[in-house]
Amino acid sequence: MNRLVCNDFELCLDDCKDPLALSAELLRLAIRNQESPAEQVAAVTQLSCKLKTADLTALDPQDLWGFWVNVYHSLLVHSCSLYGRPKTLRHLLGFYNSCSYLVAGQIFSLAEIEHLVLRNQMQKASTRLMTLLVRVWRREPSELEERPSLRAPINPGENFRCRPDWRLNLVLCAGNKASSSKVPVFEHMSADDFDKLVSKSMEHCLRVAGRLDKRPVQLPYVLYRFRADAPGPVTELPDRRWSSALSPLLGDAVLDGRVAYRSGYDWTMRDRLDLL
Repeated sequence: MNRLVCNDFELCLDDCKDPLALSAELLRLAIRNQESPAEQVAAVTQLSCKLKTADLTALDPQDLWGFWVNVYHSLLVHSCSLYGRPKTLRHLLGFYNSCSYLVAGQIFSLAEIEHLVLRNQMQKASTRLMTLLVRVWRREPSELEERPSLRAPINPGENFRCRPDWRLNLVLCAGNKASSSKVPVFEHMSADDFDKLVSKSMEHCLRVAGRLDKRPVQLPYVLYRFRADAPGPVTELPDRRWSSALSPLLGDAVLDGRVAYRSGYDWTMRDRLDLL
């Protein structure tokens, strides 16, 4: 009952057959109009309504991942345009838990897209965090498929569960100073181009949310929060695994495999986000 649904202001009678292209167009429009008059923000709202009837069945795992990252960033920027940037921690938590899109017949908040869709098969947030801060509506795949929130093409439950990818930690932007200042736009592309775009996004995040001029290098705090996501042998410490995984991006900044983390998570919202 407390949700702020940003894309349910108009009817959508046509099925969206290319949801990845739609999400890319929506993200570009949301970024372009984030500081615009209400009339231009209304164009973002109008376009976002097409997400309600998206058919996700044709998306392969790479495109499905890119689609949900685009949707998250679109919802983040769109919500700031509609309701303003939250100024206090209390308002910020309500913002992530309440601001929502209807996607493929299902309703998802920012918190739910991150924790239930994108991070579904990755390290879970701590029980304390989920209990005190994050409010999510957990649904089984069968519920997502058989009981949509509104009429839409039938989407298997797997369309709401992305493949695990540790790089998400440096690609997903929460809009605050502990994460990146620029977001990528994912479209239909080869696996090589996809990896290049992901690497470019990660490198930017490391520069703006970490401290590469320190010795040892200070990684963004999100990598400490989700350190179990670090790829590599579980017999090695997460710091060592992060060091190995990020060495192509960090280069000579890492000495003897030693890394540190920023001292805390800065919840302060950025004034704006830009495209990578």
